[in-house]
Amino acid sequence: MSAGFVGGGGEWSMLVQGKKGSDCWRAHWSVGNREALDRRIWQVQYSLVAENQPPFANGRLASTVIEDLGAALNGIESFAREQANDEFANAFQLAQKCLASDDPLSLVYHKDIAPRGALDLSAARLLAAAQAAWVFGGMGSWNDLCFEGDTQKHYEQCSDRLFVLLNESICVGVNESGNPLP
Repeated sequence: MSAGFVGGGGEWSMLVQGKKGSDCWRAHWSVGNREALDRRIWQVQYSLVAENQPPFANGRLASTVIEDLGAALNGIESFAREQANDEFANAFQLAQKCLASDDPLSLVYHKDIAPRGALDLSAARLLAAAQAAWVFGGMGSWNDLCFEGDTQKHYEQCSDRLFVLLNESICVGVNESGNPLP
């Protein structure tokens, strides 16, 4: 529920694997030009926080995460439709389309999330689906909803599962994208 606040989504690091080991970089985000015509006002600065660490294992296979995310999206879309919340249900439906598309980034806003050719299809599917289904934020977002009794418990279970899987999808998608650029 804290994902809608600055710093509420936890801290993310980037691990870069080299011949001597892995280097860990941490991002610091700040507001840049608030008047930018393209509305891209955020700036990021990376700091090296650890050097030459032991190699990192990538975790679960992309195909397994795609399958789990698809099941979670199907369940949460059904829940949203039962609650007559088509706006969120449509976002979950779009994310499912991204998981099956041969050109998933064409379906989402941030088509330029990676240079052409940098992502394999599984990585592109995961990153597009995570973008489409990211409903966690501030006022008016998915985590602002409230229900009664067992419906609230079901909502929290579906939401927690989706949040974990979207974050895992981002990590696995990035890790799957280790192809060198042409």
